[in-house]
Order: sequence, then C-alpha cells, then structure tokens
Amino acid sequence: MDINTWFLGIDSRDPSIGVAMKAYIQIHNSTRYKVFIHGVDFDESVLNSFILAGYAIKYVCGIDVDNIAVDIYLSGYTKITGPSASLAYAIAILKMLNRFNNTSDWGATGVVSIDG
Repeated sequence: MDINTWFLGIDSRDPSIGVAMKAYIQIHNSTRYKVFIHGVDFDESVLNSFILAGYAIKYVCGIDVDNIAVDIYLSGYTKITGPSASLAYAIAILKMLNRFNNTSDWGATGVVSIDG
C-alpha cells in the first residue's frame, strides 16, 4: 500500500519561510512496527514522532500497527527537524489502512502525542 502526500514545515535556516516536502509513504508487512525515513537527513525527534504516532494509532484508535513497516521517502529538502508532521503521517497511515473515512483531499498540521 502506498500514498503520496505533502508535509509542511518551517525552514530551520529562516523560521519566517514555510516549506513543503513531497512525501511518498509505503506500508508493508513486518514482524514488528518500524519506521524508515529516506531521502533526507533528520534528527531523532522526527523519527520518534512518527513512531509515537503509530503507537497513538494503536492505543488511542485501537488499530493494530504491530505487523507493518513504514517507508517514508521525502524530497525537496535536505534536513528536517521536529515532530510537526506526525499528525499528517498518522492520517496517511489511517487512510492506507482504510480506517480514515474521507476520500477527498485533506490537510493537517500538528503533533500527535501518546494520549492522542
């Protein structure tokens, strides 16, 4: 399963500039929940926020993610920081798992925490 989406953020070199990063996300079967980010340098907070979003999907939404691995391919930027794409990530995963009942275009900003 795969989906194309965009992650929006702030340019770390100039916080007055917004950036849009094209993201291609794939999920596939795995022995445990894993997340891989490709195409950009990233700090630990980015990966942690995507992992945490997966656990929020599991424990808040009640949707099992234990047996999937997620590959995120980003382009258009060289380094990303911060957790701000975790809500968009969670919605993309829910759409791919057919758990997000919305077929139209959507946008999201925000951080997912373990309590949802």
